Amino acid sequence: MMAPMRRTSRWSILLSLVLFAMPSIARADDSGPPTADARLLGYGSNIAPPPSSTAADWFILVGLGLAGVGVMFIDSRRSHLD
Repeated sequence: MMAPMRRTSRWSILLSLVLFAMPSIARADDSGPPTADARLLGYGSNIAPPPSSTAADWFILVGLGLAGVGVMFIDSRRSHLD
């Protein structure tokens, strides 16, 4: 009984290491930011897009995380029929 569990845990650890390494392998091929922005081609003057922020992404991530965690604390014995 223990030998199959040990083999399974080794395979799961190996699989998780490979899966977590894949994004770093893909990012290694990045050569840098693009040299020209296609939205700005055709303008006569030097126009740059406004610098972007990731604040909205973080607010959405935290909000969805709180909603997901909040669902875990709902009493399962209660229903909408109360």
